[in-house]
Amino acid sequence: LNQAKIPESGLLKYPLSPMQCGAVEALPNILFIVVDGMRRDQISTGLTPAMSAFAAQSLDFQNHYSGGNSSRMGFFSMFYGLPSTYWDAFYSSQREPALMEQIREHGYELFLSSAVGFGSPHQLDRTVFAGVQTAIPPAGAGADIELNREVTRAWNGWIEHNAGKQPFFSFLYYDPGTKFAPPAELADAEAELDDGARKRAQYGRALQFVDVQIDQVLQALDASGTADNTLVILTSDHGYEFDENGLGYIGHATNFSPWQLVSATMLRWPGKAPQVVSHRTAHQDLPVTLLQELFACSNPARDYASGQNLFAGNSWDWLVAGSYNTHAIVEP
Repeated sequence: LNQAKIPESGLLKYPLSPMQCGAVEALPNILFIVVDGMRRDQISTGLTPAMSAFAAQSLDFQNHYSGGNSSRMGFFSMFYGLPSTYWDAFYSSQREPALMEQIREHGYELFLSSAVGFGSPHQLDRTVFAGVQTAIPPAGAGADIELNREVTRAWNGWIEHNAGKQPFFSFLYYDPGTKFAPPAELADAEAELDDGARKRAQYGRALQFVDVQIDQVLQALDASGTADNTLVILTSDHGYEFDENGLGYIGHATNFSPWQLVSATMLRWPGKAPQVVSHRTAHQDLPVTLLQELFACSNPARDYASGQNLFAGNSWDWLVAGSYNTHAIVEP
């Protein structure tokens, strides 16, 4: 081991070179909507009409992988673009990602809202949003459904009074879970299903609920008059499995199969035509794309991320995915 090559900090040299980003005159607003465990193949006109309509208006990445099968590592890959093996170092130093640093430096107004707060288990308050503590609201209390509805109510009220004042960055996180009881007329039939099929039915009702919330968010955005200048990113932190592999796995954070890693990701980008994108992409590509396309950062992507620009059209050959205390190398 060559000791001379170890940074004096002993932990991080991030980014590898100072960020070189250009002056941008007209920046779009950014609205990040993240849904816990949402799979792209579960979005349909019958089940989720609002999200299906949104997908038709967007760059729809249908073979898009998260960098983790857990929320913690999914968010880490989404905002840092780095392998999950770096998470502990960033958590310990409370180092925000280069993307959030640029958003702050460009004077974006911030609005953050999460149905489950910003602490454990994903620890966004010590990683992604470590540099914006004053913008982090306290965790709410109450039933899961009401906490998710409050995300919508809070943002709709905020956008009504803040639209047009300056570019905004808004982050909305929905985590409805799967504890949605069936209608009375279906209860007996659903009780006869195996665990995987029963959870799939509950999951579908959760997606229907979230679809209504997202519809209200997008309607409020339209009413604010800022939709045409807002980059809307609708995505999920990771996937969700219903024992498709026949090994007894239901949920997430238990293996690194595509069912738990493939993430619904759609970008409605001002000035870019809707398109279905089928080559392999990943959350690690998101910060690279935003830093290069929005903030004109000229650094090579390897200075701050392991991903690439989503518009380069290249599939990844392999990526590192993580859970809470395990990691895997994923190949096509």
